[in-house]
Amino acid sequence: MALAIKNISSCVLRKNATVAQDVTCTSANTDYAATNALSVGTCYVVIYCASVCKVAMGAATSSTNGVYVGAGIPTIFPVYVTGIAADDTIHVQSPVAGAVVTITQMAD
Repeated sequence: MALAIKNISSCVLRKNATVAQDVTCTSANTDYAATNALSVGTCYVVIYCASVCKVAMGAATSSTNGVYVGAGIPTIFPVYVTGIAADDTIHVQSPVAGAVVTITQMAD
């Protein structure tokens, strides 16, 4: 039986366990990779952008890859970190040039 995670609304907030990085979408509708891959031990990421954006894990965002995050709505995603940088890097894009996407790692 598969485990289904539904309606995650929070996770533990601990000292030094909420590393964040910003990705600026300089051009509209263009894929940008985060500078740093997710750290081993990351269980969730919180994605926030004042504009609508699309995110994907370990692969470029495109018209057929990624999930949209609503403008101004922090969204929590469970993640599985493999330890392989290319697979553990978040990719983002926004239809709004100059949009800043914040990726916050949560250890639990």
